[in-house]
Amino acid sequence: MDGGHPVGAASRGCRQEWTRQRVGVRALGRNRYRLRAVFPFSGRWQLLSPGRAVGTVKVAPARPLASALPTAQAFRLCGGSSPPYPQYALGVDGSLWVGCRANGTLRRVDPATGETRAILGVRGANPYAVAAGLGAVWAAERGAVVSRVDLQTGRATPAFSGTGFSYIWTAAGSVWAHDDDARRLIRYDPSSRRVVAQLPTGDGASALVEQGGLIWIVNHRDGTLERIDPATNAITPLSKLPGDAPERMVFAAGSLWVTGRGTDLLRVDPATGAVQATIEIGAGGIDVRAAGGSIWVAAPTTQDDLRGNPFVERVLRIDSATNTIVETIRPTGRITVNGTAVTGAACWIADTEHGRLYRLTR
Repeated sequence: MDGGHPVGAASRGCRQEWTRQRVGVRALGRNRYRLRAVFPFSGRWQLLSPGRAVGTVKVAPARPLASALPTAQAFRLCGGSSPPYPQYALGVDGSLWVGCRANGTLRRVDPATGETRAILGVRGANPYAVAAGLGAVWAAERGAVVSRVDLQTGRATPAFSGTGFSYIWTAAGSVWAHDDDARRLIRYDPSSRRVVAQLPTGDGASALVEQGGLIWIVNHRDGTLERIDPATNAITPLSKLPGDAPERMVFAAGSLWVTGRGTDLLRVDPATGAVQATIEIGAGGIDVRAAGGSIWVAAPTTQDDLRGNPFVERVLRIDSATNTIVETIRPTGRITVNGTAVTGAACWIADTEHGRLYRLTR
């Protein structure tokens, strides 16, 4: 092997993604070499020298990591994110997909084990927000273009454009992204590869949920809640929500659950937008998810809430039957919330600043 060129490569999973990793090789003598490599995940890696395969290496799963979030499991992830911190860097479509903006890659994570199974170098985009589903990963870059990322090659191609996108979702067979400056929600059909609707919204749509054939969005700047019928693209204003900036939302136990900066956890009637209950959580919430019959909220300090920093002071578990906090988890180190997702009964928090993925269960 030529010490300047050999790499390690692995192909894992049904999509046949390839992850390539350079390794160092030192010649010890005739036909004798010493190889040193750090592999990013387990599996069988094929050793390649230019033009030919020269062997394989089997890498065992890594040992469990010490977790900075008590009761949660921790797994290795990409790190290095910096302000502006990604807020939707984690998507799910059976696998977890993590947008690693610091190094321009996507990671596919097995939710059964928490281990990375593929790393795709994204060519043509630098994912800030990602949404998974409809045969691709969709990426927004805090810019004018939303891209479609091919799950086999990592190649990103422009899907549609506007004035500026920071949030993106998949729902009702479509990709939805909020064009912030234009105050419009763009609906893109991946089958026909065209924009099929542009819906005027309130100021700053930052969360979208789908349930029972309907869609709800919350606009964090003016605090408005709106409902969309995807069959007709009709949008119906529902209410003005309390709080400084209600910006995250889930549907669970027949209600919408909303939180955000300067906003307690609100239980909201999806038919009328009326607040059914207010759960005191401190200064506000970074994000909210529903999993395993519980509502999970990541909450910051008062100072970080005012500054908009997604740094966790407490993770709260709320019983949706009683609207009460039943568990409070305090981190032992800094955790930055760069994205959250749910698979089954597990709630996931991606920290792409410090390179950790956390799994919470009851």
